[in-house]
Amino acid sequence: WIKQVVEFIISDANQAPVEIHCRLGTDRTGVFSAVIASLMGASWNDIVSDYQSSNNMAIKEFRDYKLLKYSFEKMLKIDLDDSSVILQQEMTTYMISNGYLTQTQIDALIVKLK
Repeated sequence: WIKQVVEFIISDANQAPVEIHCRLGTDRTGVFSAVIASLMGASWNDIVSDYQSSNNMAIKEFRDYKLLKYSFEKMLKIDLDDSSVILQQEMTTYMISNGYLTQTQIDALIVKLK
């Protein structure tokens, strides 16, 4: 799914900006946006701030960055409180080493969305 969305975004047939949206626009949208933001080089604090903004949607469901943090740390096998962690590098390595994306796709994503 990640590969399909990234291929859509980087395709010459599609112009930025693009909209990513799930049913409610908070769970999958927020997580996928966090993954994209990390690949783009956003800081963990900026990702958390953006993710937490989904709590203001008045849909009476709570979205908390702690679950996102737990998921990222387990997926990437890192400690996001460790200031030496470079999230962009960790996410890029994860995506490439697991065969989800290539460096070429990640580079194209960065160029397209910057």
